[in-house]
Amino acid sequence: MKLNRLLANHVFFKESTINLRSHQSWKIGLSHFINFQRSAFSNVINNQAGLDSILDIADKSSGPDTVNTHGSDNEKINGGGRKPPVLDSTKISSDGTMSPNDSLQLSQDGVFKDVTWQMHIYAHRHNVHITIARPPAWRHPVTGKVYGENPPSRSVALSLCAGRLGFKHSGRKHYDSAFQLGTYVMARMQESGMNSYIERLEVYLRGFGAGREAVTRVLLGVEGKYLRGKIIKVADSTRLKIGGTRSPNPRRLG
Repeated sequence: MKLNRLLANHVFFKESTINLRSHQSWKIGLSHFINFQRSAFSNVINNQAGLDSILDIADKSSGPDTVNTHGSDNEKINGGGRKPPVLDSTKISSDGTMSPNDSLQLSQDGVFKDVTWQMHIYAHRHNVHITIARPPAWRHPVTGKVYGENPPSRSVALSLCAGRLGFKHSGRKHYDSAFQLGTYVMARMQESGMNSYIERLEVYLRGFGAGREAVTRVLLGVEGKYLRGKIIKVADSTRLKIGGTRSPNPRRLG
């Protein structure tokens, strides 16, 4: 009986030792797994902190032109935020060179609008015409009236010719009549307050009459001092005939 009890105690002690070892290895494996998960989680936290610091540096280096997306909708949108399409924001000249188009501005409704005014000088051999055109869908800053809204197009703000100043028949084609017309247009634009509305101005010359040189002299003189600094473009829009219908016979006197 004593021998059987000793054998049973020995077997029980051996099995308990084996179970203890197995539980100990399981605890060791669990501790390694917990340590691995903890180290992985700490690496994720460190990477996230590093990413946040990089984003902070990028935000600081972007400058004051960055758009504040957390602000109210009524805040003024800076120029460094949304950008217009490449074709609309780039000017391509006749020689193939490309330059940025600064005439587009972002309005409050999120639409890029052209803010340039245009002056058209049509000088032919009998008369000279000066036309001032507003930007497309231009809103008057005082009255709030929109000109050329639907569809968005340019509207005529002022259109005059030499005949409106009293020059009749052959007197409209001379240099003096064109110079007086240019002076009158500049004075009328200044008196009506139109010059204060103009931010950028484009000048288009058409024809090779005497009024071409006369109006150019007015813009370069004292009369054009309020508009001369706002001119961003001067172009020649003279229509050149290539082929087409037969021209009338030249008039010969004597």
